[in-house]
Amino acid sequence: MIPRKCTIRYGTSITPNFAKLIDAVPPTDADFNSSVVAVEKRMIENKDLAKLRRPSLSAILSAISDQKALYLWQKAKIDEMGLSSFKAYMTDRMALGTRTHTRVEEMLRIGHDEAKLAQIIDSEKQAAIRNYMKSALPVILEIQDPESAICEKRVRHPMLAYQGRFDAVVKYKDNWSILDWKTAPARSSFSQQGEDSLSYISYVRQLAAYASAFNYDVRYENLPIAKQGLLVSLKEDGAPAEVYQISEDEMENTLGDVKEKLKEFWNKVMSSKQANIDLAYKPAN
Repeated sequence: MIPRKCTIRYGTSITPNFAKLIDAVPPTDADFNSSVVAVEKRMIENKDLAKLRRPSLSAILSAISDQKALYLWQKAKIDEMGLSSFKAYMTDRMALGTRTHTRVEEMLRIGHDEAKLAQIIDSEKQAAIRNYMKSALPVILEIQDPESAICEKRVRHPMLAYQGRFDAVVKYKDNWSILDWKTAPARSSFSQQGEDSLSYISYVRQLAAYASAFNYDVRYENLPIAKQGLLVSLKEDGAPAEVYQISEDEMENTLGDVKEKLKEFWNKVMSSKQANIDLAYKPAN
């Protein structure tokens, strides 16, 4: 049987995103029950399943999350600055994050040569990115053999049916960990509340999900298993980054939460017979 193709609209009605033409073939109960973070060995995906188009992890989590607060923030910004200025503002924010990740990866490649690190930081012309690089420096100096870090790789979970891209896998305090750099503004809930923020919970879900995918993905069979998480909050004023170490137990427990989110997503997809499924938040009339 040819799988049903569908396109998922998610995010908000102001700035919707789309997961286009995914194959509506959910994981089995056995897949959900047996998937873990700290796998014993990587596995080759079934040939038929490997041909399927899978949604990204970010699309799945966004599609089943309450986006009302994001919608209200977007609407307030548009009322304040106008639609065209808001779109330009969002484009600039995305470009800032992308550029910061690229520059921090360059720093990892340099390793612990502090003179070269200082030189590359000083060479960055954009002040905001330069400050984030300064914030990342103490963390990079604590990463063991940073030159051997695995950076910006795509992963695909052979059992849980999602794909995505992680920031890095590094060795930190003798533990291989999947790392996520976050450029949170000073006024964000994550910067102000840390582990008590809803953003923190969301970020740890991403870490657990990406770690499981990385550890299962046979393309990385010669690389170490990443059992822990490393969430790094870079500061826009250049202050040393805050580092949150996510233990193996917390990662496993959080993957259980992720699997519940995945089940919710697939239940919505499979209960709809439409080719286009609208899961974007829009206010009630």
